[in-house]
Amino acid sequence: MRILFINTLYPPDIGGGAEIILKAQVEAFRVRGHKVSVITLGKTSEEDEVDGIKIHRVKINNIYFHYPRRAIALPKKFVWHIIDSFFGKYNEVKGIIDDFEPDIVSCHNLVGFGVGILDELARSRTKTVLTLHDQYLLCARSNMFREGCVCERQCADCKILRVSYRRKVAQLDGVVGVSNFILDKLSKLGYFREVPRKTVIHNPPYAKLLDAITKVSPSKIVKFGYLGTIAASKGIELLLEEISKLECDFTLIVAGSGEGDYVERLKSKYANDRIKFIGYVSAADFYQCVECVIVPSIWEDTFPGVAQEAIAGGRAVIGSRRGGIPEIVIDKVNGILFDPNVAGSLQEAMHSYIANRSFWLSKLLPLSKSEVDRMGDHWVKELEDFYQEVIKE
Repeated sequence: MRILFINTLYPPDIGGGAEIILKAQVEAFRVRGHKVSVITLGKTSEEDEVDGIKIHRVKINNIYFHYPRRAIALPKKFVWHIIDSFFGKYNEVKGIIDDFEPDIVSCHNLVGFGVGILDELARSRTKTVLTLHDQYLLCARSNMFREGCVCERQCADCKILRVSYRRKVAQLDGVVGVSNFILDKLSKLGYFREVPRKTVIHNPPYAKLLDAITKVSPSKIVKFGYLGTIAASKGIELLLEEISKLECDFTLIVAGSGEGDYVERLKSKYANDRIKFIGYVSAADFYQCVECVIVPSIWEDTFPGVAQEAIAGGRAVIGSRRGGIPEIVIDKVNGILFDPNVAGSLQEAMHSYIANRSFWLSKLLPLSKSEVDRMGDHWVKELEDFYQEVIKE
């Protein structure tokens, strides 16, 4: 197959887990003998190579480039979303598609392209599959989270910005949900009724991140960890508030980045020798210095790779009952689930972990590289079979 991938960012630009898992997918298809290329966004248009893969970076058609994440004034941000929703330009993308002549186009996060790109793909009669990583089709912020709360329904501005999205995604030839949660949610809201093929294919743990992880060495200090974007929707404030109340010898390693002012406010408010903000660190190094990873998402996190990688790395996970997290964390089997709507639920989960710490430390062991590789092979084979079915449709 000739597969053209489209995503808002591509390494070295990494906005979240979608870029990491996409890169793994692109490289895996190349290893299996398929011809692959990638279209992504940049501040300027240029071509380059990343680990032998040809990357077409197309200049974003908007008032600013959306990476790296930073604070933007609301009026400017709203103009950006208006352009993203209604005023896409795809001449450059069309030229790349015509030159590459793909058998199938695999679209992922379309922030900055806008779903108008699906019109162009439909005009070119190119078989197109969309992988759902988040709630971009419903929400301008992609997470259905506003003012500290999960949105129970679309707010007025998102209704306006997404008014044509159901119709545009109806042109797709296939849809892949990375969790049952995300495909079910959008399907129940009337998306994809006309799309002939739909499936759920869970992402695997990313093998390259797990190579260096070994079994946890017991110590007197309980070593909790948080890895990911430092943002309110991720539940970081809930975690900091609840863990500060623990009366035991613990450390919390907070790894990741966020908007500078917000991170500094958290550091000041929750100043504590036992809570350490360490910024960016490799995932392997992070897992090596923690024994229990907390995924406290308040928003409906679609399928957070950190939970899956932590379990594959032999770490227990305390995760919220949100989005696709319960599809990864099986309560009392490979971790503990809590309800972020229930006061004290997270603290109760941490106490449960501490009370049964010897059980968790002895039970959970890192997967071998061969086990992780087998999971990755199965994942790519599922995607490969699905793409081939779509092409034959």
